[in-house]
Amino acid sequence: MLYRSHSKILGRRNTLSGVERLAYGVVLSVAVALSAASAWADDSAEEGLWQKSFSGWTTTADPSVGGTLVPGALIASCAGTSYTYNGITYSMGDSQTWAYSGVMYMVGGVTYRFVKNYDDNGCIYITDPEANKRTEVILSTSYSETKYGTYTPAEDGYYPIYLAVYNGIGGKGPAAAPFSNASQLGAGLAWTDDPSVTTCTEANYQKWHKFINDPADPIFYTSEPPLSPLRILPIPDQCYAAGAPVRPEFVVTNRSEGQSWRIGGDISSDLFDVEYTNNTTFGIATVTVTVKSGALVGTQLNRRFFINSDEYFSFEDLHVQRLQVDDGYVYVVSNAVSSQKITAKTGVTVTGLLLVGGGGSGGNTFGGGGGGGGVLSQRGLDHELWIGESITYTVGAGGNPGSGQNRGSNGGNTVITVAGTTYTAIGGGAGGSWLNKAGVTGGSGGGG
Repeated sequence: MLYRSHSKILGRRNTLSGVERLAYGVVLSVAVALSAASAWADDSAEEGLWQKSFSGWTTTADPSVGGTLVPGALIASCAGTSYTYNGITYSMGDSQTWAYSGVMYMVGGVTYRFVKNYDDNGCIYITDPEANKRTEVILSTSYSETKYGTYTPAEDGYYPIYLAVYNGIGGKGPAAAPFSNASQLGAGLAWTDDPSVTTCTEANYQKWHKFINDPADPIFYTSEPPLSPLRILPIPDQCYAAGAPVRPEFVVTNRSEGQSWRIGGDISSDLFDVEYTNNTTFGIATVTVTVKSGALVGTQLNRRFFINSDEYFSFEDLHVQRLQVDDGYVYVVSNAVSSQKITAKTGVTVTGLLLVGGGGSGGNTFGGGGGGGGVLSQRGLDHELWIGESITYTVGAGGNPGSGQNRGSNGGNTVITVAGTTYTAIGGGAGGSWLNKAGVTGGSGGGG
């Protein structure tokens, strides 16, 4: 918990209007009818990608020949080495490649960033359909390597894409968090169009995407589809204002007609209905746009955006709660991942802290219980932070249970550094087991 005092920042606070306004340059709103996509598309296009397995490592074998249509790059989009779809489980074997091909919708001028973390190999190739030029975005043949690549399309459209992951022998699959963690990213290949992130970590994995279609807004097809030419442009990160839903303005474009509309927020539109969800606190919110008239009437578009700051702080992690207590605010963070950062947006004073360490795990086979995490409470602090200064913290995770007849493991320490001063709550001790009877640092002993 992080306490912030109202009284200590009066006179030094930068006032925000509640919702940050978006800047996309000049966009003209014109009263014209929406027209449907023209005949440039392929009527046989289907949502998803072609999937096929091959013996050995390949970056060219065509999965569309004799392959299976799936929602995306399944084996590259799971935390382990198998994916079940429509009752069929696809698994990575030894000396095997799973390859995927199709097209991906991309916005012209936007730099897309891609990442690979897979044991052993992985690749991403994108083709410019106008120039018929195939670009190697990522080619990694080093096991467990985290490798990045970028691609900036010249114009809006569907770009042929080729993805593959390969295992030799031994270990396989995503090799480190957040890639190997199913509750985080859980994917060996991923992409983002967010310019604020350059790496994929446990702190920002929410801003990365798997190569799997969102049914509400698919972007992967077997070939260029005859679907809506409308798109919502990326929405910048937003600011949370207590008691007020976050309703940013944004831009919808019609790529086939060269039209653009700024809508949302307090703007009334005769062409579109706008609805926001999960937009009342920190986290991932969604805006849904429905066309009200014209040839595309009934068409729905969706776009996620992130609420990761308030008037006083911006947060790397989105698992934040803000509570008003007396004359200040309490911030609660509990996501046990790698080190996180909180950055001051104005002058603030931290007046108190409450830290709880991760609990120790119990031992296996007649095991004793693990010890509870230590607690550290600090009140009456006077740590001043100025604009741009940061607080770093790590929430201690609970210990892992013992295997076989062994005792468990200690809980992690919870550590926070504010204005150069570090505070620590020790993690709980592991419980003993029949084989290792002694508990550790407060954990109970084992039986037997």
